[in-house]
Amino acid sequence: MNPRTEQLEQAIRVLLEIFNAAYANFVGLAGLPVVTKEGRAAIESILVKHNDVLQGFRIEWLDLNIYKILQNLSALGADTAQPRAVTALTDLIGALIERYRFFLGRGVKLLFDKETRAQIIANTEFLQSIGAWERLPDEIRHLTDGEVTESAQGIPITDITLRSGHDEITFRPGGALLGILAPRDVPAVSNLVEAVRAALEQPLGAKRLTELAAGVSSVTIIVDDHTRPTPTARILPEVLAELFRARVPESAITILVATGMHRPPTAEELARIVPPEIAAHIRVVIHDCKDENALVEIGRARSGVPLKINRAVAEADLVLAIGMIAPHPYAGFTGGAKSVSPGVASLETIVANHILNVFPSAGPGQVAGNPVQEDIAHAGRAGKLAFVVNTVMNGASQVVDVLAGDPFKVTEVGFERAREIYRAPYPAKSDVVIVSCGGHPRDANLYLAVRAVKTAQLVIRRGGYIVLVAGCAEEMGPARFAQVMRDMPTMFEETLHQEPEQVIAAHVLKTTKTIVVSCVRPGVFEELGLRHAVTVEDALQQVTHELGREPTVLVITNGWTVIPDRVQGGRVQKSDS
Repeated sequence: MNPRTEQLEQAIRVLLEIFNAAYANFVGLAGLPVVTKEGRAAIESILVKHNDVLQGFRIEWLDLNIYKILQNLSALGADTAQPRAVTALTDLIGALIERYRFFLGRGVKLLFDKETRAQIIANTEFLQSIGAWERLPDEIRHLTDGEVTESAQGIPITDITLRSGHDEITFRPGGALLGILAPRDVPAVSNLVEAVRAALEQPLGAKRLTELAAGVSSVTIIVDDHTRPTPTARILPEVLAELFRARVPESAITILVATGMHRPPTAEELARIVPPEIAAHIRVVIHDCKDENALVEIGRARSGVPLKINRAVAEADLVLAIGMIAPHPYAGFTGGAKSVSPGVASLETIVANHILNVFPSAGPGQVAGNPVQEDIAHAGRAGKLAFVVNTVMNGASQVVDVLAGDPFKVTEVGFERAREIYRAPYPAKSDVVIVSCGGHPRDANLYLAVRAVKTAQLVIRRGGYIVLVAGCAEEMGPARFAQVMRDMPTMFEETLHQEPEQVIAAHVLKTTKTIVVSCVRPGVFEELGLRHAVTVEDALQQVTHELGREPTVLVITNGWTVIPDRVQGGRVQKSDS
C-alpha cells in the first residue's frame, strides 16, 4: 500500500472511531435500541450532502463503514479522496453532537470514555496534519483537558504454559507482566444424570415440565448442534421421561437440531446428539436457515428485520430447549433463548443479529445493554420458548451445574454462575497481550482463532500488539475467509449480508497488530499481510524493538472463554505522566 493510500485509510479510521464512540454512547445513555430513528435523523442531511463519500453508510455498522467509504472513493486518487472523506466525516461527527445536545441536553464528555479521550490526544497531531482538527466541534477538541493516565505494577515473572493445537508451549515473558487471565478451576458434577433430574424436579421460575406439557398436542425440543459440547444425549432421555409422564405421545414430539448458519451434522455427529434408540421413535429435524418453506415470520427482530424461525417452533404448543451456558465473545453468554435465535432462525435474522457484534457493548460476559443479547432475548419471547435445561460448563467443557425452568430465570442464575468461573481480573491495559484459544479444536484454523484476538482487544492499549498462540493446523480455515481478507473492501457488502462473521473476523485482523505464533509455514500468514513468529519470545523481541522499550504484558490462557474484568484500585495507580 502506498503512503498516500495508507494515510487515507488512517484518516477514515481515526474519524470513524470518534463518531462510533459518540454514537454507541449516545444510544446507551438515551436508552435507545442500536438502530434508532433518532440516530439516523441526526445524520440524514449529512448522508445526502456527502453522498459521494457516504453512499450506503449504515449507522449500525460502526467501524465497518470504512470499507463502504473506501469503495465509494475507489475511483479517486488519494489526494482527492482524503479531503472529501475528512469533510464528510467531520460533518457527520458535528451533526451527531448537535443531536446529542438537543436530545439529552448533557455534557458532550459523557459520549467519550477515558480511553477514547486519550486516543484523541494521541491523534491530535495527525488530525491537524489532515485538516480535520479545526473542523471538529470545540467540545471534542477540549475533551482531554486535565486528563491523567493510569499505570500498574507488574507481578513476578514466571514460566507460563499455553495450549497450541494438540500441544503445549512454555515461555517466560519479558517486560512487565501485569497479570495472567484464566478461568477458575471448578470441578464437574459427580453424577450428571442425577443433577439433571434434580433440576427438572425443582425448576426455576416455572411449573414442572410434567405440568406444562399436560394436554398439549405438540412439543418441539430444540437441541444444540455438533459445534457445542452440550451433553444432549445424556439430558434428552430425562426430558423425554418428563413428557411421557405427562402422557405426551412420541408422535407429538419433534427434536429440532439448532444449526444456526453452521453446516448440518454428519450421521455420526447426529448420533452423538440424539441417540439412535431415540431417533428411531421420535421425529428429528435438522434446521436449515435458508429453507424458506421451513420458516415462519412471527414478527420483527430487535435489529429491525423480519423475525423468521423454524416452523416446528412457531407451530408447536410447547417449545423447550436443551443448551449450555458459557461465555460468548459477542452475545455475552450462550444459553437460554440463543437456542431460538440464531439457533433456529432464518439467514436474514441471523445475519442481522451477528452484525450487531460491532457494537462495543457486545462482548464476553456483557448482558445489560448488549444489542446481540437483547435481540436474542426478544426472539426467545416471540418464539414462545417456555422451558430450558441448560448446563453451566467449566473451562474444560465439563458440566459444573444444571439449571432448568423458565429461560430467563435460568439465564439470570446461570450467567452469574458462569461469570464466577470465567471472570478474570486485570489491573490495566497492556502494550502486548499474549493469548491462546485453549488449544484444539478452537485454534484449528485462523478463522476460529480470531475469537481469541477479539477478547485480547478488550485489554490492550490502543495501538498495542497481540501475540496469538494458535496451532492453525488447517491454516486459514474457510477458503472464503482468506478471499475476504485479500479482497476487502471489494467484497465487503456482498459478504456482510451473507457471512457477517467472516467480515468481522477479517476486520479484526486488519485493524490489530497481530503476530501469529504457529508452526505453520510463515507464508500462509504473510500472504495476507499478517506477521508470524516461531516462538513467543521471538514475537516479544519484535514488539520490544518497535516500542523502543520493554512492554507491559498480559497473558490470556483461553481467549474463547475468559471474561476480562478491569479492577479499579489495588495495583492500579494514578499518575500525571
